Amino acid sequence: MGSGAKEIAFIKDAIKNLEIDLDGLTVLTEIGSNYYFFLPFIAALAGARSVYAWTASNRYFDCDALVGKARSLAEELSLEHKIGFAVNERPLAHIRNADIITNSGFIRPLNEEFLEHCKEDVVIPLMFEAWELRGSDIDIHYCRKRKIRVGGTWESHPSIRVFESVGPLAIKLAFEAGLEVYQDKILVWSDDEFGKVSADYFRNMNAGEVLLTTDKRVALEYLEEADCIYFCPNHEKRTIISNTDSDAIFTIDELKKANPFVTIVHLYGKFNLSELEENGLSVYPRQDGRAEYMSKTLTHIGMRPTLNLLCAGLKVGQLLYANENNDLKQLIS
Repeated sequence: MGSGAKEIAFIKDAIKNLEIDLDGLTVLTEIGSNYYFFLPFIAALAGARSVYAWTASNRYFDCDALVGKARSLAEELSLEHKIGFAVNERPLAHIRNADIITNSGFIRPLNEEFLEHCKEDVVIPLMFEAWELRGSDIDIHYCRKRKIRVGGTWESHPSIRVFESVGPLAIKLAFEAGLEVYQDKILVWSDDEFGKVSADYFRNMNAGEVLLTTDKRVALEYLEEADCIYFCPNHEKRTIISNTDSDAIFTIDELKKANPFVTIVHLYGKFNLSELEENGLSVYPRQDGRAEYMSKTLTHIGMRPTLNLLCAGLKVGQLLYANENNDLKQLIS
């Protein structure tokens, strides 16, 4: 991530491009690793009166070191009076004062216990599309009861074109898994936009053949000669591969019988890595798969898609608060 100068320059351009204006508003968001480090800075540079940035202990980074770095950058940018931090705590005063609350990892879950402390006119922008909404993240029924405005971000908006980055992400994961892609026979297991975009990119990279399906019978037949199965079903909550979960879509034995040498690459999908590897299956990334959560986010391919998405999400917060219409905003509640 370096000094942050390149990212800050990009953020300033994005704020100008999207005409983000948070003047006078208080924003509650997170501060995380990689490009999520810049979320509070985006809000502050867009004119927010004050920004609360939450974080918590985790296995990815040292919170105190991260906040120390953030404080130094805030001083460099003369934003130290705007940005406050909370480490391993969730101050009620921050919730009560916020005009915009982002649906971010260290803020979640936005359940009734959390939302009951919000202002009457608080708004919640989602930094993903409305159809990707997860019930475990936010109590949308309580939001509707309280008339709290919630909105998704149209990631394919011409000003940002973030969602298309799902394609390069699929290609990068395949390369990292040791696949050539070129002339490979690839099965994409998905029934949503993640699958459609990924399949298109595999075809554009001159894969030998690409099949997009969630038909198990068709998939098992196709796998007999396939090089890769790419799992990216965004809303699939069932285990995708297991010999021990009776509700799993595929058993390990079924996959091995179809093709013991196929490479499994995953963006979405629940499974236990050790169970698959103990049975001789090749899996990338080498981590447990989770339902509804990406194994690798767009940060894995670089700065542009992630920072554009974070900026656009805060623009949606502005639009929600002002009750203004714009193609970028996807009103949910």
